[in-house]
Amino acid sequence: MADQAIEKWNPASVMDGVRDKIKATFVSMIPDAEWDRLIKHEIDDWFAEGRDRDYSSPKYYRSKFSLFCQGILEDIARVKVRQVLETYTTGQWQNGEYIVSEQLRKLIVENAGEMFAKIMGPMMSNVIQQMRQQ
Repeated sequence: MADQAIEKWNPASVMDGVRDKIKATFVSMIPDAEWDRLIKHEIDDWFAEGRDRDYSSPKYYRSKFSLFCQGILEDIARVKVRQVLETYTTGQWQNGEYIVSEQLRKLIVENAGEMFAKIMGPMMSNVIQQMRQQ
């Protein structure tokens, strides 16, 4: 008797036991066919896509499954994009100027011609077009 610890009576633990017993009793009363129907309904609802029933301005809606997957993919993409962006930044300054990372410098040098053409091309085309019209 001296080995046993005395526990303080907690009415919440009694209520938890009663709640669990009631749940188990009611759940066991549901017929298997009804369980199958409820499960099928929930699965169909999880994957359902379509349009709203408002015919004046119908809107397409995506399934809960699709939205769930999109959320996971967005989280993964956010992490991956941050990792890639970190390879192009240094966060360092020298003599009041930001230090460009070696990876970014290399990328710019390799693509400088194409970048210049994309930036200057439309402007030069516009100038030539205007000269032709005068």
